[in-house]
Amino acid sequence: MPSTDTVPVPVPQRPDRAAAQAAVGGLALQALLDAQGALLGWMVRLQDGSIGEPLMAAAQAVHDATGAASLVWVAASLDALMDDRLDQFDPRRTVLQFEFPAERDPDTLAQCASVLAACRRLGFRVALAQEALPVLVEPALRGQIDLQVLHLPHASVAGAAGVDPALRPGLPLLVTGIDTEVQRALAQRVGALWFCGGWYTRPPVPPRATMRPCHAVLLELVALVRREAELAEIEAVLRRDPLLSLRFLRLINHCGNGLQTEVTSFGHAVMLLGLRKLLRWCCLLIATDAGEVAPAVGTTAVLRGRVMELLAEDLLGPQHCDSAFIAGMFSLLDVMTGLPIARALGDLPLPQDVLDVLRAGRGPLQPLLSLAISCERDEPEGFARACEALALSAAQVSAVHLRALAWTEELLERR
Repeated sequence: MPSTDTVPVPVPQRPDRAAAQAAVGGLALQALLDAQGALLGWMVRLQDGSIGEPLMAAAQAVHDATGAASLVWVAASLDALMDDRLDQFDPRRTVLQFEFPAERDPDTLAQCASVLAACRRLGFRVALAQEALPVLVEPALRGQIDLQVLHLPHASVAGAAGVDPALRPGLPLLVTGIDTEVQRALAQRVGALWFCGGWYTRPPVPPRATMRPCHAVLLELVALVRREAELAEIEAVLRRDPLLSLRFLRLINHCGNGLQTEVTSFGHAVMLLGLRKLLRWCCLLIATDAGEVAPAVGTTAVLRGRVMELLAEDLLGPQHCDSAFIAGMFSLLDVMTGLPIARALGDLPLPQDVLDVLRAGRGPLQPLLSLAISCERDEPEGFARACEALALSAAQVSAVHLRALAWTEELLERR
């Protein structure tokens, strides 16, 4: 029971101790979004479906790798709630989705009520899945639940047939398993405040007719930097959008903590780093542009890029790291721009291995991208295939995932 890189980048403390304990089952981290698409935190699962001690160890690793503003949502058994490990969590940013024991006799229910009350006194919020809500007929349990969870497919959302009578009015609702924008809209219609699923990483249907002007300028900037154009030509593009220059300087000064001096202009950045190293910063500008899509898209893009970069460093060699990072981020370029990937890429002079994986799903970076995407999903078979293709264990992949998560959160907190 709990008691009452080559480019300057953030280097947060790596959660190696917790990662070693958490990695066995393979992490599946799914983003938790609010109604505006902002990232609230992460739902922590294991690809092998384990709960109890293995899952709580994984949740602790994610908790330690993420910032104070990130929520950690984890399923917790009765035994897990009585374990001293819970002392390592910040209750203000931890949601415990309680998994009721199979035994529902009066003594067990009374013990559940007592343990949940103790957790809530410490500041933890307790959630309950829709199928377990009937236990709230017990008076001792009724006041111990703060949130309710509905998983798709479910008739009350997937079929828009009305709100399930088991749902409790007044309890905030999280809907999980959302795969399409239609499902997200229906979930919001039945009262969901929080959303979890992969719908936000899918391009809009129908696509946009034209590219937004800000994206056109950003991609032109990427093209010029990639082919190492004259500085005057690059600065002419930046002058067309003064806010772009400000965003670039803010990003590199806040996130490039390895620099010894403040960057005052694009030309100054070129002098300090060189054009080749600035390419990834220009790509980061696109990923972190909120635009008209869910802000969580940018976070997911950067996380994919970092996972691929770390994998490439170990498996392909340092010469592939920049390409892997760009490929991971631009794997969501169709979502960010609202255009089909071929149109979004246009004739961008990106490295050939990046174009191969984004346009044709082939080349040395494709297995890395498949694995990075599988880490976002609760699809054990796909995760296992992706690990096998690279001859990696679930533990190795989870350690990389945690390092990438810590790096991404630190990077984006500094924006």
